[in-house]
Amino acid sequence: MLAIPYKQRLTYMPFVLLLVFLISCTSEVPDSTSTTAVPAADTLREFKLVVDANELLLDSPVFMKMDPSTGHLFLYDNGPKTIFELDKESKVINRFGGSGGGPGELSKITGLYVSDSFLYAHDPQEFFIHRYNRENGEVTTYNYGQRTTDLDAPPTMGTIITNHHPSNSRTVTLDGNILRPSHEEGEYLYELIDWEGNHLADIAPLPESYQADLETEAYRQVLENGEVPATDLHRVFPVADRANPNEIFLVYSANPKIEKYDMSGNKLWEVGVPPTPEMDTLRMDHLGFVQAMRFTRQIPMRKYAWGTSGPDGALFLATYTNLSLPVTMRTLWVHRFGADGELTHRFALPNSEETILLPFIAVDTETGRILTVSMASGEIRAYPFEL
Repeated sequence: MLAIPYKQRLTYMPFVLLLVFLISCTSEVPDSTSTTAVPAADTLREFKLVVDANELLLDSPVFMKMDPSTGHLFLYDNGPKTIFELDKESKVINRFGGSGGGPGELSKITGLYVSDSFLYAHDPQEFFIHRYNRENGEVTTYNYGQRTTDLDAPPTMGTIITNHHPSNSRTVTLDGNILRPSHEEGEYLYELIDWEGNHLADIAPLPESYQADLETEAYRQVLENGEVPATDLHRVFPVADRANPNEIFLVYSANPKIEKYDMSGNKLWEVGVPPTPEMDTLRMDHLGFVQAMRFTRQIPMRKYAWGTSGPDGALFLATYTNLSLPVTMRTLWVHRFGADGELTHRFALPNSEETILLPFIAVDTETGRILTVSMASGEIRAYPFEL
């Protein structure tokens, strides 16, 4: 099925990964006693293989989605553009997609969404959202534009996160409706539409301080002041609440906070994410990169990169790991929040150029495992945790 092993694919890393000398780094797995403002950090080093690359011959696994009702894992491999469904014994029982631009075929996806009856895949390169019937494989496609990009452009390490980052991207809700980003229209962050494109609700007003444009020097000055640039205030991604299908979490990835909305557009609550050493490290990485490279273009600030929820309404958020910035590989942090938005646990998964753990996590709350991809080896790893 797949021919190029992972370690050969690492030769496609963008040059920025070689510039580690630009920013000196310190250990960012702090002592659990170093702060009393946030929960103590639990470092997860032990793991078990869920998928061995030598057995499934994965090419470029990117992200996963756990179906808590069955315990099945849906895994997207960017090489063959295929979504694999694995059962509890990690056996492949279904394949969806395949490379191409036809019905159900994929060129690149930015998210997987799983309900009891359907699997959804958003392909922004084709302007498609595919809906696969999990029972019979029937495909229905929602088309919202025209493809304008090249299918054959090979992915690089730096573009993996950039291309798959979920902020301000179309998202499918648990009941099969679509959250369409609407911030460019100037009033709300998202519009909820049905599968035919009919308006249902507006979700989340655009932050008052948001600016679509900011001069680069002003952008740099804002970072030096320890603030979030106004051009990044709208960066948000929705996470379905498995415990309340009519509600969603909105996770602000640059200015970390969490909001809760129902599908009528009513805001239920808002909480700020308390400061943590790992978040401050990401801010300093970003500032150092901008200062050292003297870019004339602005690189979006990212702190949270991915999220998922459990059947109990708990929210798990993974931090950005800086694969597209010239810094030493950052620890993958996973923050667990209770159903009310309180930060309850911080899990550190040590990272390196020899592992390259991606932040596109899945969480098996039934067995207490955080699943992630080791890009260096092509393995899917499960890190046990305790609450």
